[in-house]
Amino acid sequence: GLYRSFDRIRGEVSRELAVVATGRHLLRMALPLAEIAKAPSGLAGNKAANLSRVMEVLPDCVPSGFAVTTEAYWRFMHEGGLFQAVLPLLQELEAIQDRDLLHHRLERIRKKILEARIPGEIEREVLRLAVEENEQAGWAVRSSAEGEDGHFSFAGQFESVLNVKPSELLSAYRKVVQSRFQPRAYLYRRGLHLQEIDTPMAVLFLALVEARCAGVLYTRDPNNRDRDSMLIQSVWGLAQDLVTGGMDGDQFCLARSTAEKTLEQHVRPKTRRLVIDPAGGLRAEQVAGEEASRPSLNRKDLNRLWEVGHALERNFGTPLDIEWVT
Repeated sequence: GLYRSFDRIRGEVSRELAVVATGRHLLRMALPLAEIAKAPSGLAGNKAANLSRVMEVLPDCVPSGFAVTTEAYWRFMHEGGLFQAVLPLLQELEAIQDRDLLHHRLERIRKKILEARIPGEIEREVLRLAVEENEQAGWAVRSSAEGEDGHFSFAGQFESVLNVKPSELLSAYRKVVQSRFQPRAYLYRRGLHLQEIDTPMAVLFLALVEARCAGVLYTRDPNNRDRDSMLIQSVWGLAQDLVTGGMDGDQFCLARSTAEKTLEQHVRPKTRRLVIDPAGGLRAEQVAGEEASRPSLNRKDLNRLWEVGHALERNFGTPLDIEWVT
């Protein structure tokens, strides 16, 4: 079938690349964030590539990090026999219509991924770059699939693991990779007739920063395309619940023509915030009194986000939605 043919062809191509790639750049298992923008297209996935490009434009606005590449994903899937183990399940999935059976087969694939051994070269690169890029702090580990934040929208379909300690980075890598086979993500790809070979998973590792507030900036308001405006959403603490739809935030609608003009402002009660837990992961804190009803952004914050939005939209040449922390 298609999967077996791909497996054979890819093996042949990889052997040829190993011979002809003098710098082995195409076959690198991981790349620092600063190098990704100049790497071959698709090697680190769209999300990491876009963030690397942001780093070139606004170097002081992006935390340190690195990506484990799509080449590492194929190495992980093939070197220890993982792909051969899940191949019968992948072939079976193509014909399954029963929802419960589909979920059961996908769960078996995820379990095999979580139990699989990560090749030594990938493990060494992850641990080396973790020390070089961010020796002390925790990590945000997120998907950067081929096509993600590009031709396709995988918003909210893949797992993110936040405030990961160095000793847990490899486990977090497996968790992100296995989320490719969550039912929602798999059915989305199947609906677009995408095969396993079309969207290999790179994984992005970003140094996690303490957040006074965080949110999303839309350089063109998606709720009012006719008005020349930006939209900023903001909450206290980290914005994980905001971006997944679990929390409402403040909304600020700014004129695109000038940073000083706020067209609309909606301040919502913000009675809790997500913060970094020293023990690992995140924890919720209660927000009480005047702080809960106070705007999460001041004029200086809004002006800075307006400037960042314009700078990045000029560089990318298209309206953007940007996750931010301050």
